[in-house]
Amino acid sequence: MIAAIGMGVRISTQAMAFFLLLFAGRILSVELFGIFVLSSIIMQFALTQLYSGVYNYILREPSFDENEGAALSLQFLMSIFLSLATIASASVVYAFGWGDLLSALILATAPIPIFGAYISWKEAILLRNSEVKYYYVSLFIAEVIAFAFGVVLLLKGFHVWALLGNHFVRAFVLMATYGAKSAPLPKPSWNIAAISNVMRYAAGLYGSSALGFVSAHGASVILGAFLSSSAVGLFRMGDRAVGAAHDIFSQTMRVLTWQAVGRMSREGRMHEDTWSKLLAVYLSIVIFALGAFALLANELTIWALGERWIGAVAIIQIICVAKVISAIGEVASAQLAAMAETRFLFNTQLLGVTILLVSLSIAANISLLMVAFALLPPVMFTTVMKVQRLVALTETDFVAVFRTVSPGIAAALAGLAAVQLAATNMLGYSEFIRIFASGMCGLVVFSGIICFPLRSWSIACIETVSKEILPGRAEEQVS
Repeated sequence: MIAAIGMGVRISTQAMAFFLLLFAGRILSVELFGIFVLSSIIMQFALTQLYSGVYNYILREPSFDENEGAALSLQFLMSIFLSLATIASASVVYAFGWGDLLSALILATAPIPIFGAYISWKEAILLRNSEVKYYYVSLFIAEVIAFAFGVVLLLKGFHVWALLGNHFVRAFVLMATYGAKSAPLPKPSWNIAAISNVMRYAAGLYGSSALGFVSAHGASVILGAFLSSSAVGLFRMGDRAVGAAHDIFSQTMRVLTWQAVGRMSREGRMHEDTWSKLLAVYLSIVIFALGAFALLANELTIWALGERWIGAVAIIQIICVAKVISAIGEVASAQLAAMAETRFLFNTQLLGVTILLVSLSIAANISLLMVAFALLPPVMFTTVMKVQRLVALTETDFVAVFRTVSPGIAAALAGLAAVQLAATNMLGYSEFIRIFASGMCGLVVFSGIICFPLRSWSIACIETVSKEILPGRAEEQVS
């Protein structure tokens, strides 16, 4: 029940955030949207950090109660540092004349890390105390109120400030709801030994989250430095659109994948062929969903955002390819993490970020389209590394893996052919009708192939995945 509630809240909150973005795209110019993206990068980095180190220490560390005062001190020291860094960045932007609006927006985000420290602390305490339902309800209420507030402000003509107001309202609601349920904050402790102990636990998590942030937002920063805020706006809108589509269609499968490999690891029943069947199911869904999104990107962009965003179409299509490749890496990462290969995963991530920054630095001097293409080399390289490692550890081979996943890939490609054929033969219709009819044609073909010609393959994959998600039998656990 809780899992279903959580999944519903995650999907609905992501959908609201995405719809607000689309609504803003209808009202804001590409340049204004790009300015907001640049202004919010430091804020997003701050929130990423505040939900990594100390946050995970609260959730996972058995000795947290002994060091809670030191953990609180470290959390708020981190938030103050991030707020000061935000103010300094706004000052630099203003001093160098890079845009009065940009500097004002950056400065306005300075309080967010302080709010984020309080919210992330309270949220971690709620989850540590198993108040999961209250957490999800609070999150949903905050997102609904913030979404409505953002829409009203956009309609009232507050343009980019409406998007910033959305973040503040969400923070205020969460501060109120989380604060009403959890215990008061502990007394801060400035014991250097205790703070150092917490920091040793948190440092690796801060580094890992920073690498993940660079992977997600490095392109926007480099585009802002080398090209223009309009280029940033087009890229970020395309990236966010693909991310939303990817999450809606694949989030459930990602959760089940991590649940399956986690349970296999705990119960000592890691099977060599299981990960390939997980990959087969996941990959077939992602290829069809994101492939259809790429094929219909032109119609979707015009229908949802308008013709001034048509420059985002090619970006959307390239990022869809990158997301499909990364889906393979996600399954491999889950299995490797369950096999305690965390150091390998971190090193791979670090190498991927290095390749990404080099690729982006070269591509940004050429064009926006080349920046999108620059996302492909690091994704391809890290995915190949993860799969090679997993194949070696599970003593399987690429041919066996390909035999397992190829039927699902074939079904997805057949569905995409149906999407393309339907879209081509409906050129005289409106964008919405073409999107809906083409998508449904592809879905019918994809589902039909999965359910009938590939029925045995589908049942075998689903049964394997289901067995691994469910607890092992007593005799399996004993053995």
